[in-house]
Amino acid sequence: MVRSLSLCVAILLAGCAPKSGKPSTDRDAVARVFDEYIYADELDSLIPQGTSDADSADRVRQYIDRWARDRILLARAEYNLSDREKDFEKLLREYRSDLLRYSYQQAMLRQYLDTVVSEEQIDAFYQAHRSDFALKENIVRADWMVLSNRTPKINLAKKWFFSKNDADRQRILDYALQYSTRYSLGDTNWIRFSDLASNIPLRTYNQEQFLQNNRTVELSDSSQTYWLAIREYRMVDGTSPISYVRETVKSMVLNERKQALILNIEQDLLEEALKQNDYEIFER
Repeated sequence: MVRSLSLCVAILLAGCAPKSGKPSTDRDAVARVFDEYIYADELDSLIPQGTSDADSADRVRQYIDRWARDRILLARAEYNLSDREKDFEKLLREYRSDLLRYSYQQAMLRQYLDTVVSEEQIDAFYQAHRSDFALKENIVRADWMVLSNRTPKINLAKKWFFSKNDADRQRILDYALQYSTRYSLGDTNWIRFSDLASNIPLRTYNQEQFLQNNRTVELSDSSQTYWLAIREYRMVDGTSPISYVRETVKSMVLNERKQALILNIEQDLLEEALKQNDYEIFER
């Protein structure tokens, strides 16, 4: 490692020795930008064990170039920017003030915010803002199953899968647990049509037309059989079912509460400051 790094440094120094010479120190200077130096011992950690000399030299040169670019750019900025452009005190004060306000608001929210959102509150918010929940893509609720073509009793399983009989539904669930490579049965959650198509190879260029004309699908290829039963679907630009956007609605309810709580806290602080004569408005 030490030999390799020393060789890399020697290769680099051979073609780019600093014009003003190395600094008077025992450390081995590798490069200089103005009055700043980078030393060989700062580069030790750059070279993994087993790296060839050529790759080591390239890695070291890239590091040195990045170091030089940063310092040259900083020096040019210091020289060319006006004092006003370089005055960051106001920005730093504003940034600190923003951080303090945010930290205090978060502390107040942790102390006073009611984070329990009931189903009634979710439903009321959803009903009041239905236009905000337009679907951006087609969604479905469906049963589907993928089986190897060599799965035993596959014809009987097909009958169970497409049956609406409760006993058959239990039979196909037991069968899926034993034989299916992938399946979804009895799931009441809505999923995107594109997610469904990632499990069932549905060849369609028009999702809307497909959903309108197909409630059950049976497909097969050289190795697998695919079954699909679409129980319900919603089209793009329609209103999202509340169950599909429940967590989004809950987050929106909480966000409204946060904003209202912060506003109330700030108003209370303002009124308290007025009472304590810490805040006053002068007549003009």
